[in-house]
Amino acid sequence: MLSKQQVAIAVEPVAILDSNLLDAIHVYRTNPARLKEMQEPVRDFLLFLVQRGFDLSPIFYYYEATARATNPDHWREIAHERAETVLALQTMDTRRFLRSGGTEIVAHPNGEALQLEHSRASSVNELLHRYSTLASPEQAAALADNVRYGYAALLKAALIQNGERRRSISERYRMLGEFMTEKLGIALGAERFVGLYYFARPSGLPRFLPDLGPDSNRTRILGALLGASWDLLLLRFPENLLGSTMRSARVVDETCLLPFLCTADNVLRKLATSHIIQAVFEFPPEFGGRKAITGYTTDLLKGVVSEDMMDEIFDETFRADVERQKNVKAFAPISAEALTDMIRHLEEEIAGICRRDT
Repeated sequence: MLSKQQVAIAVEPVAILDSNLLDAIHVYRTNPARLKEMQEPVRDFLLFLVQRGFDLSPIFYYYEATARATNPDHWREIAHERAETVLALQTMDTRRFLRSGGTEIVAHPNGEALQLEHSRASSVNELLHRYSTLASPEQAAALADNVRYGYAALLKAALIQNGERRRSISERYRMLGEFMTEKLGIALGAERFVGLYYFARPSGLPRFLPDLGPDSNRTRILGALLGASWDLLLLRFPENLLGSTMRSARVVDETCLLPFLCTADNVLRKLATSHIIQAVFEFPPEFGGRKAITGYTTDLLKGVVSEDMMDEIFDETFRADVERQKNVKAFAPISAEALTDMIRHLEEEIAGICRRDT
């Protein structure tokens, strides 16, 4: 960059599909009539992607499904089927697809060869296997362990909201932050923001953080919070995937993946539009590799949280983050065993509030 005064970067837009969306696309390819009234929205979405040259990424689907699969044999069958759908869309005749208004998914004569070259795979079977094994059971289990920290944070947010409603929004937000750093040993940006929004607008996240009270169904509450913790992992995928493709550039200096999160969930979309990737630095591996700086807008909080309170909250959060950076070794996530105990106690607290036998 310093010698040429400029760098040519080719950008590859990639659509990161949530699990429900990939399932819908698979049904659209194999048996569209099953979608009923959802058939047209799915077709319009695919037309949007094809017209703009998006590639598809099922990576989140495979991580979540592998980690949560109750029948590994059945899951392997599903994984292969979804891989076939992704490859069919990557190798189809896009002109024919567009001319048909999104109804004809037919392979292009050179589609497979071009995709194999692009993916550096020697055969279609190799590529299908690569897609369907994007997440090994070990990798998925490790990711599920990380998700549990977010789950614990959301459990605590629900309990704070239930027991500390008379406290100010900033006090409840501070309590959640202290729980993360003092009890979990980790600061979770997405969960902190969700907690803040929940404290400000308790009815604004009905699926993520349902209102907790004596009429609540324990099973539904815990299921919603666990599902939300996986959704917040999806929210982090764009910043983690953004950066170099590691492919050799032929006519440019570098190639770069530009990921976009795609979901039909209104709550997740609302949170995603508040999530900002401010900068990405690509260092050599020995210097830490890729580093992303992210943040959140305050649009969702306008009219509920005053500007003075927002300034106070963000100043306090920034100072706390700076202090943690000064002494990183003083903060470490609690062990898996301690986290399991923590989650059990939090779930028992919630069970004590909810209706019995639910």
